[in-house]
Amino acid sequence: MDSNVPVVPCFMKNGEEMKFNPLFFLCSLLRLSKIYNALCRIPALRSIVMLIGGALWFFFSWFAFPVPVKTTLIWSEPIYAQPGDTVDSFAKKAQSSLESLIKTHQPYEHSYMPGLKDRWNSFKAKQKSI
Repeated sequence: MDSNVPVVPCFMKNGEEMKFNPLFFLCSLLRLSKIYNALCRIPALRSIVMLIGGALWFFFSWFAFPVPVKTTLIWSEPIYAQPGDTVDSFAKKAQSSLESLIKTHQPYEHSYMPGLKDRWNSFKAKQKSI
């Protein structure tokens, strides 16, 4: 903030849809994260559950399949710190700018179909131009 360097909020549209992990999908369907969170609230079990959960997450995150979605890097206008801004108010400004950018360009929740449709439509448009 002191150097007056702008913050440029950006995100990658369909970035989280680039890979599919069937194990994580199954865990999501079975709501195992709720069980994990409940076990983490028990003080006696918290450290061991978090250690085992972190190791399992790290190990199973390697078993993902690529999904050919179209990704696009989108950024908004730079945000400069104003003279009366605090660090917290500037961070909230940047966060709201990023959230509105995501809401505008990717209004759907995490779903593979819009990204696949974008990929297919760009492929068809490229074929027509040839």
